[in-house]
Amino acid sequence: MYKNGVGINTILMMMRIQPFVLIVAVVGAAATPGICVLLFAAAIRPALAATPSAFVFVGLLPAQILSHQSLLKKERLKKMLENLRRKRSQISDTLYASVLSRLYAFSPSVSTLNLGKLRLSSQASKSFRYFNQKVQLSYELCVVRGAEFKMIECPTGSFTMGHKNQSDNQPRPEMIDTPFLLGQTEVTQKLYEAVMKTNPSHFKSPQNPVEKVSWGDAILFCNKLSDLQGLENCYTRNSSKKYDWLCDFSKNGYRLPREKEWEYAAKAGTQNQYAGTDIEAEVDKYAIYGKNSNESTEPIGSKLPNEWGFYDMSGNVREWCWDKYNPNNNDASASRVYRGGGWNDDVWCLRSADRYDVSPGFSFYDLGFRVCRTLV
Repeated sequence: MYKNGVGINTILMMMRIQPFVLIVAVVGAAATPGICVLLFAAAIRPALAATPSAFVFVGLLPAQILSHQSLLKKERLKKMLENLRRKRSQISDTLYASVLSRLYAFSPSVSTLNLGKLRLSSQASKSFRYFNQKVQLSYELCVVRGAEFKMIECPTGSFTMGHKNQSDNQPRPEMIDTPFLLGQTEVTQKLYEAVMKTNPSHFKSPQNPVEKVSWGDAILFCNKLSDLQGLENCYTRNSSKKYDWLCDFSKNGYRLPREKEWEYAAKAGTQNQYAGTDIEAEVDKYAIYGKNSNESTEPIGSKLPNEWGFYDMSGNVREWCWDKYNPNNNDASASRVYRGGGWNDDVWCLRSADRYDVSPGFSFYDLGFRVCRTLV
């Protein structure tokens, strides 16, 4: 056990003990003004794997603990993460997600937010969220068959959708009435293969975004991912036609984002033309596209994120949305919208307000997606 924290070996040891429920309090030195009290409760491991909602972990973390003087320095954090991953085969996905989330909460990148209170609580979907009460941002860390991905909560609010230079998306006020979670990154090949047991991508690499995925493929992926996490399916078939799907946005499962949700997250409280910047000369810092790519996709998160922490909203791969390009077209095979531009596009294709469309059965090596969930 570390002096003012809990080591990985200690955590895993406690989680193996049966049949007791443990509550452990670790109190820092009395002379330290920022006292960290960690309350750790765990039922027996079989019960945890079966009912993740039985597991609750609450930590009260003063801002000083998460400052640059944090007890968990970068080098120590790195060693703890390496140790955890070495023990990956010994623990369940649920347990792994909970411990990994806890470590990420102490990471240098998160500590710059100067958190006041942090809460980690289990979800029925076997995924975990921690809440930053100061800036009202929350994240959900998920593990599916060993593949990790992170979702960021987008709060309710209004924004100006569109741009004056986009003829089919002119500026207008839009309201987001229900908060939603959106993938911090595009779906990786590792995640897609973990869920679907196949990888259609042309540029094979586990941490690169999956591509050569049609709109229909993305729908099937979302339902399958929901099944694996014990969530409700958003999508049901409306008829025997291949692309005739209905979406129930009140369900808590995974789905594609609607256009306005995608653009809301891309703009992230700004009116920037591109995700992360309004200056064309700065796009290289935020996007992988025709000018700076190596004529292929790149690993997710290779560039800077936008203001809300989303990566590759501009560039890397184009991203499917749920919507038909023409909402008045009742044909099930009507073209669907994709957004964001890809690794082989010119800079003007990367603008957050730009809309493009193609057949729902189309797939290409610059077309992927990210997942979304309604918070209900």
